[in-house]
Amino acid sequence: MKRRLAAAILTATVTAGAVTLPAAAEWDRGEQDTTACVETVGTPQGTGWQQIGGVWYLITKEGNYYQGWHREKGQWYFLNNRGAMVTGWVEIDGRVYCFGADGVMMTGTACSGDQCYQLGLDGAVVGEEVPAVSQIYITIAGIVRAVA
Repeated sequence: MKRRLAAAILTATVTAGAVTLPAAAEWDRGEQDTTACVETVGTPQGTGWQQIGGVWYLITKEGNYYQGWHREKGQWYFLNNRGAMVTGWVEIDGRVYCFGADGVMMTGTACSGDQCYQLGLDGAVVGEEVPAVSQIYITIAGIVRAVA
């Protein structure tokens, strides 16, 4: 019975595309003058888009950090394995995409340095030549994994 319940909870979490992560971290100075980073485990304050430590996250009504593809008001976003909104050139499941500083997936033409690249309606680079990427992710059963 417990196994079935655990499997159902795992399936529901994977299906929802959300992951629970620490909301914050802080430095703790120990008695022997040692310093360690201590995660503050818990639910973030509020739901929806939240900026935490200069990084944007999308928080579900259950208090989890959303991960993977997200469509909102006709725009596509991708939230990485830690729930953070990605920007710049990113490889996802073997395809290269460009996300603006606002996190919106770009289509049409995007440039990196002196080189411009054609992006399809799905946002992926068209053709064999692709720019260097800053992050690589794969998604397995709705869960995002960082490769590099």
